[in-house]
Amino acid sequence: MNELLAGFDSGTTMLSSLKHSLRGEPFGGVVPTRYVPAKLLQSINALPDDLRKWIYRTAGAGDAPRSKALANVSMEHIAERIVEGFPDRTFPAIAVGSANGALIHLCAALGIPWLPQTLLVTAKRDMHPDDLMGDAVWGEEAVHEFLSNNPDVAVHQMHDPVQDRLMVAKVGYFRMKYLRLPRPYRRFIRERLEPGGCILLSDCSFTWPVSQRSDRHFFQVGGYGTTTPEEYLYGSERVREFLKSQEADVEEWDAPDIDGEQPEAEWGFVHSLAEDLARMDVPMHRIRFKSPESLSPFVADCYKHWYSLRGCETESLLVDCFANIDPQTTFQARAVPYWLVFNTSVSAERLEHFCRSRSFKRARLILMANGLEGIGAVSIARWREIVSKAAGQVAFVGVDEKAYPNDPASFVSYAKDLKDKLAPLRDPPRLLQVDELQEFFSGISDQYLFDWERNVSA
Repeated sequence: MNELLAGFDSGTTMLSSLKHSLRGEPFGGVVPTRYVPAKLLQSINALPDDLRKWIYRTAGAGDAPRSKALANVSMEHIAERIVEGFPDRTFPAIAVGSANGALIHLCAALGIPWLPQTLLVTAKRDMHPDDLMGDAVWGEEAVHEFLSNNPDVAVHQMHDPVQDRLMVAKVGYFRMKYLRLPRPYRRFIRERLEPGGCILLSDCSFTWPVSQRSDRHFFQVGGYGTTTPEEYLYGSERVREFLKSQEADVEEWDAPDIDGEQPEAEWGFVHSLAEDLARMDVPMHRIRFKSPESLSPFVADCYKHWYSLRGCETESLLVDCFANIDPQTTFQARAVPYWLVFNTSVSAERLEHFCRSRSFKRARLILMANGLEGIGAVSIARWREIVSKAAGQVAFVGVDEKAYPNDPASFVSYAKDLKDKLAPLRDPPRLLQVDELQEFFSGISDQYLFDWERNVSA
């Protein structure tokens, strides 16, 4: 899509998978870097554990520019590239806002695009994963000119020494958030939204403590998962145990002083974008949710309802994770998608709650492998136990059970394996209509942890 965007980013990858689906194509899988071809990535699991971790650590840095190049990044140009690749037709609705895997499945069912507020740009640098203060200071200089050249964008620098421990040693993470509607987005909505169509605003109200480094630069330690903000900032027994397992020189992290809370870097929504959308005088419906996983049960049930409306039988549950999704193959297999944010216990607990009250003949499970066992890691056996509560036949998709979570091949192997594990594939069902979606939600709204607000002004 754009060489400046990280190939492993949730938002970028979800957008790519949706574009494939709107063109009627399966998704080929996550490509962390163009420097490691997909065929080579599939064979990496045969290597020793330490070498796999080294490849994981360095591969994502292959595409990242040097920090000096950030000054030349134009988020307006990136927005132009984002609207490219969608089919050349009009749409009954356009989604805008927070990244969310369940939302992507919903957009695919509706046959509509999604325009993200947040995108990840990385920059090369060498930094010890436990040096949070050093990364914050480095980031100030790295984004100074970028902020001057992009006045309608905020930078949420993110440093997760647990889940991203391997990657943050080689690259700095900058989540760029549009504070105003970029011109390419505005033009796309004007030209591609059907008369009488609407905006679906994806509004994740999840927040996180931050250290404000400048007017629009925020530094965030950690992110969504089992480890709490307080543990990242002040330590805990399991933080000490984790750092000991990593042979770290510290027992807790020395984090920058916290100034307050902001929308969480990866998933949270900044409301100034909604104000800009409201000025377009287009009907706008807000899907507002606190946790990134709040939409997952609803979208799963909505898919089952959609299949029923179209006279399609469904016997399969597909649990996918992070950016490892393929909407087109999912609904061609008549599978019901349940999206996990990540591979930790907080996501496992939410999935278990869902599985206790649903029943399927079979279940397939995709897991995102982040290279190491972090805090709140969930074993393969435990994942199988959870999904077995909803289905008699359980199988993993693209997961090397012996290598997991140091399983870099899974980024691409899941896409091929999915077609085999969900066969046979059928013609896509007729698209879900926006009024069918609204009618379904209005009848069962009290069962879910999000709000659907119709015709909002901002």
